[in-house]
Amino acid sequence: MRWLLIGIVWLYFLVLLVGPILYMASQSFSEGLTAFWTEISRPEAYAVRLPASAPRLRAEPGSSRPPEWATPEEFALLAGRQFWWPLAAYVLRESTGAIR
Repeated sequence: MRWLLIGIVWLYFLVLLVGPILYMASQSFSEGLTAFWTEISRPEAYAVRLPASAPRLRAEPGSSRPPEWATPEEFALLAGRQFWWPLAAYVLRESTGAIR
């Protein structure tokens, strides 16, 4: 009787936990590894085009400086040494054509 109960627990574990994980993995790899890794490694970046009058900025809790709007050139001076700067420069170049 004890082994039956242990077997039922393992069956429960396999059906409810392992089954959905295996299903999601099979769906993720259904088009092959190339499609999967392309989607996983694609960076997400968003650009915003604002009208002439920009919305009012609000400081986030714990921020050390008041928020301010910056031109692409000012942004380059402020953030040009950050590890993510090449991605930001690419996005800004696509939207304004003014940044290097």
